[in-house]
Amino acid sequence: MLGISVLVLLASCFRDVDLLPLPEEEKLVIEGSIETGQTARVLITRSVPIFDRIYSTELLNLVVTNAEVHLHCGDQQEQLFLVKDEILPKIPVYRGSRLKGEVGKIYTLEVKIDNQAITATDTMAKAIYMEKLWFSLEPGEDSLGYVNLSIADPPAENNYYRIWAKRVGQDSIFQEVNQDILNDFYFNGTSFSIPLMRKAGLLSRPDTSFFRRGETVVIKLAHLSPTFYEVINNAKYEASNMINPFAIHFEAFSNLEGEAIGGWGCYSTVLDTLVIE
Repeated sequence: MLGISVLVLLASCFRDVDLLPLPEEEKLVIEGSIETGQTARVLITRSVPIFDRIYSTELLNLVVTNAEVHLHCGDQQEQLFLVKDEILPKIPVYRGSRLKGEVGKIYTLEVKIDNQAITATDTMAKAIYMEKLWFSLEPGEDSLGYVNLSIADPPAENNYYRIWAKRVGQDSIFQEVNQDILNDFYFNGTSFSIPLMRKAGLLSRPDTSFFRRGETVVIKLAHLSPTFYEVINNAKYEASNMINPFAIHFEAFSNLEGEAIGGWGCYSTVLDTLVIE
């Protein structure tokens, strides 16, 4: 047990401290990508201080709608225009209409706004295909479980992956899974498997994270460049720290050239479907 003198000493070390966040400069935030067989999608917003309260009704005011956005690929180029987004229905995004993602092609994004020019370039990596999908039950359950994914990782280079899932008839878009961004640091050149769960919200019931018997699930696997992987991985790490005011925050890695944060990159995607019986 602590002696009284020690307790008094400890108590005297505590005092009220007012923590005042440092002022933060508003920045452009660019989040853009193109995937195999699809046109480019670019969301442009303005940043807000980390401790500011943001209400859903104010999100639309953060969207930048006066940018001039172009996509370049070799001797081809097109302008992207604002459209209603299928992922964020109430938020307009810039979409292309002609240039689509192809393996081996180099894509450069160019954004002009308020006398600023921001650019970024990425290459569409080769496709890496899934070996197998299968369902396994959670211990103690008779219908809830995991969709397991196996990949034969190529040994010649480091590889970077992102994974989504969509339940046919239930999800309108692809959703994140529990291990949605990974590299092959620990399994380079080997065949490895991952048990996938749905990424449920903080207030969701525990069973909503599982897949169920009777569902048909489409898995999307993307192969990323090392640079785009760093953009996504760092952004997700920083986002996970947002709920902790005492976490160490830093400016996430960006591959954009110019006065903006965020990133641009290519997803080389493949799809596979599992009917859970």
